[in-house]
Amino acid sequence: IVRASFDKQPKYIDDVVNNFDDMVCGYCMGIELNEYFNTTQVAQLVAKLKSRTSKSVGVHWTIGGTGLCGADTLYYQYGFGLSSAKIKSLTKSKKATLPAGARFIAAEYAKNSDKEGRALGDAALSGGANGTGNGASQ
Repeated sequence: IVRASFDKQPKYIDDVVNNFDDMVCGYCMGIELNEYFNTTQVAQLVAKLKSRTSKSVGVHWTIGGTGLCGADTLYYQYGFGLSSAKIKSLTKSKKATLPAGARFIAAEYAKNSDKEGRALGDAALSGGANGTGNGASQ
């Protein structure tokens, strides 16, 4: 879908909502959005999706990205090889940059959900994350 022209993206959103909205609890516009869309385009797509659903709409960028572009959830990418202390401190500092009420989901901090991955998820939760993408023991 990212290879399709930008003008085809709104129809894709319509198709996804029409076919899956009753089966999902929320949406993420894409992963590493900044690799194929600029922030103006992401904001347009987020607005389109939010006009079609009452469910949470999130964004996900490459490492360190925090712009919401109108979304209500950030799926934050930390990168790999970080300590629990670093995950916790990054979670606190990055979540503090978001508007009140925005959700912060810890994502891409471990390559799997083994014991180490769950420990890093726990660190993110203790830093204030609203959820995790790679798992946690809590």
